Amino acid sequence: MRQGLLACVVVMLTIVFAASPALKAAPIPNPDAAYQASTTLINISGIPNSTVVNSITDGVLNVGFSAGMQKLQVPGSWGTWNLPPNAETSTPAVLYSNGQTSLVITLSQGVGKFGLELEPNPQSAFMVTATFSNGDVVTRLVSGLAGSLLFASGGAGAINSVSISSPVDFAIAQIRYGLATAGVPEPASMLTWGLIAGACCAATRIRRWTSNAA
Repeated sequence: MRQGLLACVVVMLTIVFAASPALKAAPIPNPDAAYQASTTLINISGIPNSTVVNSITDGVLNVGFSAGMQKLQVPGSWGTWNLPPNAETSTPAVLYSNGQTSLVITLSQGVGKFGLELEPNPQSAFMVTATFSNGDVVTRLVSGLAGSLLFASGGAGAINSVSISSPVDFAIAQIRYGLATAGVPEPASMLTWGLIAGACCAATRIRRWTSNAA
C-alpha cells in the first residue's frame, strides 16, 4: 500500500510540473490604450531643445543611457514620426542617438513593462533589434520616413536593461514603464499549488507509516 501511495505522489508531482505553464515575455506591438493605461510615461518635453542627456527620470525610475542622447522635437529639429495607432502622437519630443547605432538603456529598478518608440535617421527602412533583460528580443523593420514603431515588452521576469542595435543612427521617444506588481494567482496556478500541497501531505503520511513500521 505504501508503495502504491508513493507511486501516486510521484505521478502527481510529474503532472503538476508538466502542466504548469512557463511564464513568457510578451512583446507589445502597438501603443494602444491598454498599454498606455498600464504604463507611466517619462515626459522629456521639458528638456531644452538640443540638450544632451545621459539619463532621464520621473522621480520614480531613472533611465540611464550608455551614450549621450540629444533632445529634439518633431517636426522642427527631427523631421517625421509615425501616426496612431503605430505611435502615441506624430509630434513627440525625441532623444537622438547623436550618430551612435547602438544603445544600452539601464533602469534603476526592475520593471514589469518597458517600451519606447524608435525611428531611424535615414529615410529608408532598416531592421532594428531591442533585446530586453527578461529574455525578450524584438526585431522590427522600421522606416525613417514617418515610420517609427514601438519596441516594448512585458511578461516573465523583471526588466532591468534594454540593448538596442541598429545599422544606422536613430531617435527614441515615448519612454514608458510599468512597475512589477504581485498579481492574483490564476485558477490554474491555484490548482497547481493545491496538488503540490496534497502531494506533500501524502508524502508526510508515507514517512509516518514507515517510521511506525520500523
